[in-house]
Amino acid sequence: MSKRTIWIVVAVVAVIAGIVIGLLVFAGNADDTATASPTASAMATETRLAAESPTPTLSATPTPTPTAVTCDTISTDDFRDMMNENGFVSWETTGEQIGARPFDAFPDGPPADQIVCRWGDGPEVATDNVIDLAWAPLPSADQSGTQDYLISQGYTRSHDDATVLISVEGGDGYLFTASDVRWAPRADYLQYIQSPDAAQ
Repeated sequence: MSKRTIWIVVAVVAVIAGIVIGLLVFAGNADDTATASPTASAMATETRLAAESPTPTLSATPTPTPTAVTCDTISTDDFRDMMNENGFVSWETTGEQIGARPFDAFPDGPPADQIVCRWGDGPEVATDNVIDLAWAPLPSADQSGTQDYLISQGYTRSHDDATVLISVEGGDGYLFTASDVRWAPRADYLQYIQSPDAAQ
């Protein structure tokens, strides 16, 4: 083999080696580009877009807490002031054998969540010097049978736009509103009973 042929072979091998090295370098750069981390300007743009996106706000409307049904919440401020002046305290007598049970005779039985309260010197004091008041939830749709029953028992009815008063002359009385029924041992005491929600 001549010297000239050897140099041609060496040159061809060098060219081929250069092409191979060039391809390898190019392939390595392509992988680096594909896996490159985002640039600072790209991250800044993403951060700005995220900051500009509206954040949904949850408008939580609080559910009103129902007022507890107690002797204080079913009686008016004026009534409690009078009882305090007399030195009277209140206690619940719902379901007790001794004391008022004004809803027991209702055709459908006493309404759920009824409350009967007594004001006097105290539950341990034996005296007739007490005042009872009672309240129960009773929607107007459920009242007609009860009112008719009371009238059949000798009560009389009178009413205005908001309430129906059923009472016995000189005796006890029931006041029916759109959402409840109230009882007092004297019809004129009905003014001292309120819906527990009115106590808020």
